Amino acid sequence: MRDEILIVPDVHGRRFWEPALKFAGRVIFLGDYLDPYPADGITPDEAWVNFLRIVEFRAANPDRVTLLIGNHELHYFDHAYACTRFSARHYGAVHDVLTGPETGGLFQVCKQLDGFLFTHAGVSKGWYNRHRERFAPLGSTLEEQLNAYFRTHPAAFAEVSSARGGSAPFGSPLWADIHEHFNESEPFDPHVRQIIGHTRMDNPEPYTKRNITLTDNRKLHILKNGTIKSYRKWKKENLLISIRRYKAILMTWESTDGLAAFEEGDYEERKERDKNNEKKIITTTSLLSRYWGFTNEKGKRIVKAKYDCVWKFSGGLSKVSIGGKWGVIDMKGKTVIPIEYQTLHFTSDGFIQIQKNGKWGCLGRDGYTIIEPKYDYIFPFRGSFAGIKVAGKYGFINIDGDEIVPPQFDDIGLISENGQVTVKRGRQAECIKLTERA
Repeated sequence: MRDEILIVPDVHGRRFWEPALKFAGRVIFLGDYLDPYPADGITPDEAWVNFLRIVEFRAANPDRVTLLIGNHELHYFDHAYACTRFSARHYGAVHDVLTGPETGGLFQVCKQLDGFLFTHAGVSKGWYNRHRERFAPLGSTLEEQLNAYFRTHPAAFAEVSSARGGSAPFGSPLWADIHEHFNESEPFDPHVRQIIGHTRMDNPEPYTKRNITLTDNRKLHILKNGTIKSYRKWKKENLLISIRRYKAILMTWESTDGLAAFEEGDYEERKERDKNNEKKIITTTSLLSRYWGFTNEKGKRIVKAKYDCVWKFSGGLSKVSIGGKWGVIDMKGKTVIPIEYQTLHFTSDGFIQIQKNGKWGCLGRDGYTIIEPKYDYIFPFRGSFAGIKVAGKYGFINIDGDEIVPPQFDDIGLISENGQVTVKRGRQAECIKLTERA
């Protein structure tokens, strides 16, 4: 890719994007134009005016400006998807811009250029595999497929994983958390490099890990010749003086069960002499890696910072991830469930859903195997029963893992407290009652 591309990460009413107005090349906005952060001192009305200026910029430059959709636009397509800082007062006006006949066609969820894929939050392998059969027939390229799929199945893009407080197994390209990408064993396509926003960071430069580059640092970035950097008009590099590496705490969660998660980062500090002013020293700090551990309420480290991702303790257990695999530890840091699963979820029924080698099963909180991972999907238990999926068909099992209704239905509903559930064969629906035995 020889041409320069100017990348604009999450705006949220800010005006750092304005140099794009004088940029002669291609410009790609990564979404999230509205819903300003209170700490920025920007009102929803100011964000609305800023948004209209961006839309006008896109309309005036249809061949070189791309406006992607973020999760903070999604809830203005349909307020049923409302998330934080949603402005009910602006819903009608924003909805008209996003869907109206004159401006609705200015927005899309995906842009693909050469080997680069631009979305708001990134396409995870889990979400990709979950929906691929539906969107693959909608176009010849991934850009065509995802943009068409958003028009026909917007609810698929409202899927939020537990990493962002949702209940879906995987976050959508508008909602995926950065840890969902970093913790996957492999990307959905190793030949595609993804450029995303969505997750805020303080790095002065874009942060790249594997095939994902995170850009949401409230700065513009330039992509040229396969390299992405913060937007600068420098003609040559500064003179490097020194490099220092150190560790520091990035954040600490509120304590649960007496332990608080903390994130520790490995930093690199670079000092450079400004090529345009020899008396000026420029200091930049980059985050090289980050790991999670736990401290007690006195700040003593109980569990060493060695995990890529952790969850707050609940009932004495926390799920943790290393290298894209998930497991469970107790409050002493002892491994209760080996870190070997693709996906692992604590469910409200007291069990743990696990995925291994693409198949789903169920464990007890002590690590005891209740159901071997052999199903294409297994739903959380409702009472004594759970739905299962095998080769596109649905059936039911009991709490002992016995298949009380073999997979045979095209769709199933939610199991009621008395064991009744609606099932479908084709378009025909009926209500059946589940019993403990087949």
